[in-house]
Amino acid sequence: MENAPKICVLIRRTGNSGNAVMTGLKKKVFKMGKLAQIFKLLNFAFLIRYRVFFIKLIFQTLFFRLLFTVRFILSNTVLLILTLVMIPVALLPEAMFDFVQFTLS
Repeated sequence: MENAPKICVLIRRTGNSGNAVMTGLKKKVFKMGKLAQIFKLLNFAFLIRYRVFFIKLIFQTLFFRLLFTVRFILSNTVLLILTLVMIPVALLPEAMFDFVQFTLS
């Protein structure tokens, strides 16, 4: 298990385009024996062929995380606006009633 090759080392062979993937995967170094063996068998030709897929996968993950964060902020903002609008609307009838009473007296 200690001598298991790291996937980022294999991805490094893909050239400049692979660097984006390599930096993305560097934080999570895979030391799984079976997975590393599978990647070794597939060799660097597979990685060159599918490097675009790896890069897309990383960007997709980042995009969806960003989208989720934006959606969370927007939903909270909408709730805040609704609360700020609904409180005066809820208090309006009472205020109108007081105004009418004051005017008539």
